[in-house]
Amino acid sequence: MIQPSRWWPGLIPLAGLWLAAGFSATGRVETDLTGRSTAALSGQPISDLKVAVSGRDAVVGGAAYTEAGRKAALETVASQRGVRLVRDTMTLVPEVHPYAWSATRAGGTLTLAGHAPKPALRTMMLQLADASRGNATVVDSTTPAIGAPAAWDAGVTAALAAVGRLSDGKASLTDATLSLSGVSTTSAAHAELLNLWTGLPSGIERGSFAVTPPVLKPYAWGAGRTGAGTTLTGAVPSLEVRAGQLLAAGRGAVDQTQFGAGEPPFYAAATSHALAVLSKLPTGSASLSDAGLTITGEAADRASYDAAMAEAARRPAGLAGSTTIQPPVMAPFVWSAQATGGTLALAGGVPGEADRATVLAAARQALPGAALRDSQLAARGAPQGFAATASTLLAQVARLKDGKASITDGAVTVSGEAPDAATRAAVVQALAGLPQGFRLGSLEIGVPAAPFRAVKDAAAGTLVLSGAVPDEATRSAMLAAAKRRFFAETVSDTTVVDARVPASAGPALVAALGPLSRLRSGLLTVSDGIAMLKGEAFYEQAAAAIRAAELPGGVRFDTVAVNVGPPEPATDGPGCQALFQGLLARGTILFDSGKATIDQDSASILDALAAAAARCPESEIEIAGHTDATGGADANMDLSLRRAGAVVAYLAEAGLKRERLDPKGYGETRPRASNDTEDGKAANRRIEFTVK
Repeated sequence: MIQPSRWWPGLIPLAGLWLAAGFSATGRVETDLTGRSTAALSGQPISDLKVAVSGRDAVVGGAAYTEAGRKAALETVASQRGVRLVRDTMTLVPEVHPYAWSATRAGGTLTLAGHAPKPALRTMMLQLADASRGNATVVDSTTPAIGAPAAWDAGVTAALAAVGRLSDGKASLTDATLSLSGVSTTSAAHAELLNLWTGLPSGIERGSFAVTPPVLKPYAWGAGRTGAGTTLTGAVPSLEVRAGQLLAAGRGAVDQTQFGAGEPPFYAAATSHALAVLSKLPTGSASLSDAGLTITGEAADRASYDAAMAEAARRPAGLAGSTTIQPPVMAPFVWSAQATGGTLALAGGVPGEADRATVLAAARQALPGAALRDSQLAARGAPQGFAATASTLLAQVARLKDGKASITDGAVTVSGEAPDAATRAAVVQALAGLPQGFRLGSLEIGVPAAPFRAVKDAAAGTLVLSGAVPDEATRSAMLAAAKRRFFAETVSDTTVVDARVPASAGPALVAALGPLSRLRSGLLTVSDGIAMLKGEAFYEQAAAAIRAAELPGGVRFDTVAVNVGPPEPATDGPGCQALFQGLLARGTILFDSGKATIDQDSASILDALAAAAARCPESEIEIAGHTDATGGADANMDLSLRRAGAVVAYLAEAGLKRERLDPKGYGETRPRASNDTEDGKAANRRIEFTVK
């Protein structure tokens, strides 16, 4: 008998077991269908593919790149064994123009943005990004799109390679045009970036390039020049600057520079200047730092030295540092200094500009009034201590007339004329202590003949002659002239004959005694063709005549300092008579033989007589002429009167009033002595002054 109340509760566990078995089987089917469908679609161009199976029904999602691809994907899933129904939720990837993509590195993140084409290329992009990210995190923000150029994958590859060399920056691809910006990680990375930029893949065009190298501190640059060419080292800010430097460096230039930013503001001007200077030299170097520019070099010849120094003079204003160019070698090393007149000529070599400045300063100190002619040339090869030795020589040249000094390697020569023996000895002593490395070669220093001097001292009643005369004939002629002209003075002669005095000076020495004899007191000097006369004349007319005096034999008066002293005290007639008698007792007024022409040697006594007559301006004076008995009485009477008249004319020209003077001729009628002897005749030939 059937009892349901007893057996139906047992159906409940059985139902559970059946349901459990069914659910378990369904889950396995869904998993299987999902796996097989997804695997079947793996090679098809669908972005973000998703397959979901419920029971035996499949839902396909994602973005298909073409309608055919979409259809193929649905057919592929539908063909899977066990799939009953396929539902389509896919969309089509849009086509965009322009096709833009970028990779941006900022801090620790590498962000991909823009559009990405087929999944395989997107996968490649992500792999390349991962390889170039360094310590950065890759963030993919790209979206699928069609319309990419054929070389898109090559462009992305180049872009990500570039971004991998940037510390911060961006690579952007717009259609087939690549642009880069940012800061390179290292100088080497910047060079690699430049190489990458110049070698972009086929089909990729260059856009903008705004990548700067890393900042370098300190910022240094250098250039070294040898016979083989110029080598550039240190930092350059850009490829264009490097190219310009290589062009300026010329053939054989070697580039060892690296890229770097942070160059000082004077970088461009300084490097250009340095390369311009070095281009003139066979060897040299330049070093640029934040502190300034230093240039050194050696010139092979005068042309290269002059060219380099001219270029060095164009150093940019305000640029710190220094330029030192070694001049060419001079062999033998020669230098000279010659003083002629008011000019000092410097020639030959100097070790450098500092030594030139030292020598010029010494020249100005030694001869402060001289006109400097500097033709010195900088040169190597000078003995050690050149500047000090040249300065010593200049001091000695200044002591000499027509002085000249020279240095040939270490040999020193000095020539010229010392003013006196003491100066010559001082020059010789100064040259005895030349620095080590120098030696005295030749010394040709003459001492001029002692200047001729004649001193008339009226108070002492002396005429002192001293100094050098050319020969004995001149001395004899001088003494004879002195005896005639200096009627009141005792002559003292200490002159010496010196062959250094030219014979042509002899007549001038004799003639110069004439102006001196007309002075109350005075000094006459004659040396090297130059005469000087100083003293006091008796009256202005005499002073004017003395000042106008000229000398023979090429000797000239350089100075005639003749003045007129204050007038002598006035006296009466007897006083004047005493003065006349005193003067005529010591001297005689001489005439040319048989004539009424006054001998020029009598000017001195006539000037003294005129000065005496001026002291008694109210007195009348008889000027009497007397002769000896030679010749006829009438002729002698006439001659005596004419001679008295000549004296009156002389005194009138001296400033005496003509009406005071009464010329008389007595001929031979009043002799002083016998006319039987020559001495007697000489005493009778006379002029007498008598106050009336």
